[in-house]
Amino acid sequence: MLPADSIGAVRGVTCETFQSRINVQFIRAVLGCLLAWGLVAPAFAANRGDHFVVVERADVLDAAGAVAGRLPRGTVIRAERDDTGTLAVLFPLAGRIGEQMAIPLAEAEAYFLDIVERDPADAAGHFALGQIHELADKNTVALEDYTRAIAIDGDIVPLRCRRGKLLLTRKQFGLAQRDFQAALRIDPKSIEALLGRGQSRLRSGSEELAAGDFKDVLKIDPGNAAAFAGLGGVLAEQGHYDKALAQLDRALAIDPKLIDAHNERARVLLRQEKPAEAVAAYSKALGIEPRNIDALSGRGAAWQAQYEAEKAIADYDAAIAIDPSSLTARSGRGLARAAQGQYDKAMADFNAIVELLPRFVGGYLLRAEIFFLQSKYEACIADCDRALMLDEKNTKAMSRRARARVRLGQTEQALEEADEIIRMEPATTVGYLTRGEIAKEAKQYDRALADFSKIIELTPKSPLGFAGRAGIHDLKHDYKSAVADYEEALKREPGHELSLNNLAWVLATCPQDKVRNGKRAVELAKLTAEKSRYRDASVLDTLAAAEAENGDFDAAVRWQTKVVELAVNDKSRPEMEARLKLYQGKKAYREERKAE
Repeated sequence: MLPADSIGAVRGVTCETFQSRINVQFIRAVLGCLLAWGLVAPAFAANRGDHFVVVERADVLDAAGAVAGRLPRGTVIRAERDDTGTLAVLFPLAGRIGEQMAIPLAEAEAYFLDIVERDPADAAGHFALGQIHELADKNTVALEDYTRAIAIDGDIVPLRCRRGKLLLTRKQFGLAQRDFQAALRIDPKSIEALLGRGQSRLRSGSEELAAGDFKDVLKIDPGNAAAFAGLGGVLAEQGHYDKALAQLDRALAIDPKLIDAHNERARVLLRQEKPAEAVAAYSKALGIEPRNIDALSGRGAAWQAQYEAEKAIADYDAAIAIDPSSLTARSGRGLARAAQGQYDKAMADFNAIVELLPRFVGGYLLRAEIFFLQSKYEACIADCDRALMLDEKNTKAMSRRARARVRLGQTEQALEEADEIIRMEPATTVGYLTRGEIAKEAKQYDRALADFSKIIELTPKSPLGFAGRAGIHDLKHDYKSAVADYEEALKREPGHELSLNNLAWVLATCPQDKVRNGKRAVELAKLTAEKSRYRDASVLDTLAAAEAENGDFDAAVRWQTKVVELAVNDKSRPEMEARLKLYQGKKAYREERKAE
């Protein structure tokens, strides 16, 4: 499925058709960002043993009877009972403690509630309750518990780290980093705090600083699997996917059950546009930890990238059932629902995000996207305004607002906003892309050509500018130039779906005989159809036209029949039905245009 308001609007369906759809490329872009934030150490990562809570500070003894470490009161551990009157601790340290030093998790909530009722200033009691509530997936309550404990005693390193990790899962990276910084002021060599700060820096876009934290961990513990996984995440953010996979494989060789590494590995595969492999990687993570929210949400995104909306929604549902406040799962489910035209349900998810995180800009941008696709441009502008109140320099909000304004006939205001984006970010493409799209809709084609040419100048290795300029050439009936620019786009990115589909359409339907090439059109259209698993009506519409131009009318009828079946609620269904009748009469389709 291709972008609704993409550069060079996809041929084969009307503009109105694409306004009513959300697309996998948009979903990949949004979820790629959200999932990139998700590499957070699970709260209690060990898999073996049962949960216990330490009720008195306990020395952990190694096999030789030496003290391997200490567990503060209130620490949640995983351990196994034995017949010697001790507990074999498996996580977070390995060793033994006296059986009387910890109680089973099932008894712990009542125990510590009684303690904090009798002594509200007992920081360890509130810390214990936070961990207990987190294990019960009551993350909001857990955050309140940790905050109470820190207000009483802010110098407990594990407490600071625990709250920092929980804040990371809520995408509150700045607050999380403060907690890890506070922990490191107390203990500069805390591996847990270094890993946490590295993750918060990574998710805030400070890759080099994050790498420094992970390398510092490896200086302390050269075999730390989580640090190698973190370095893999840094490399992934920098676009070095093969190197990232190598680091992640190194982490998994050390600890095959490290959920972080499995999830990050799956995310890298998804970025490499290998969704089937990503599904397998996320499924492996879920085999280790079936209730892992990052893995469920990530697999949902991978299913969605394969046009498996029902499977995607099932995974998002499972994640939300575990944690209703999961931003990634809510966003993913909303996008998946929108892809099926379930706009009201999608909006319910995005409204929930705004309610949960009213200062999260992305929530308003997601709602604005749906409003735009529904042609509710005033509502779209209102949400862009809200986003800009929180981040006045957010160019994504400015761009979407400008495109909504042009749909309302406010062309001059839209162009002024695009000009402002260019003044703010003259070295990036977002302003020129916005202004080029606005100029295209206003039929100012020479101005649009200049903007897309500027995009090519700024990013000569990207297909973006060439695809956009090709669309303008098409609108000007300069079909040879359109074909040439689409070919240039495909040289830069052979799998660029927009260029594949649009070029196939021009080669199949162009009114100029010398431009058409049915055989080449079929080759391109099949590539795009394979990417969409033959489930996208707009792509199959192109394939049918290509088959007809190539003289295979039986194939054209077969694909166009499926197009009509898929386009049940599509505004352009009458056009699709008309093309079906043409192919049944063994006639190819020609896109006749009036002069513009």
